Amino acid sequence: MTVLYDGDCGVCGETVRQLHRWDHERRFEFLPFQSASSSGRSAIERLVASRGLGDGLHVVDEGTGRVVSGGHAALAILDALPGGWLLRPWAMLPTTGLAADIAYRVASRHRDRLAWLVGLRDEVSCP
Repeated sequence: MTVLYDGDCGVCGETVRQLHRWDHERRFEFLPFQSASSSGRSAIERLVASRGLGDGLHVVDEGTGRVVSGGHAALAILDALPGGWLLRPWAMLPTTGLAADIAYRVASRHRDRLAWLVGLRDEVSCP
């Protein structure tokens, strides 16, 4: 699974560093969407050409062609992390995806405040 994220956002970069640490089975590849259009990978390049990626987090399964964004992408990441299976029953509820998207949009709009609340350094803030 390829995780496309905002490489210019310090909060996003710090989150990727943490996810990389938790990804013991190396299920993810992390790629800033700013360099995705020249990645040399046709599925990723088609995705960049077909939609704007600046609106958030995206998870691409190049094997199946499945692409999820925002809160759904966060759920896909959580599901693939160690212990993620514990969330599967909850994630299958019809309203979970909607709730995850709303939570993602709120968190995304308030990245600086969220970073401060969880104790991230000032240099990780996002403009």
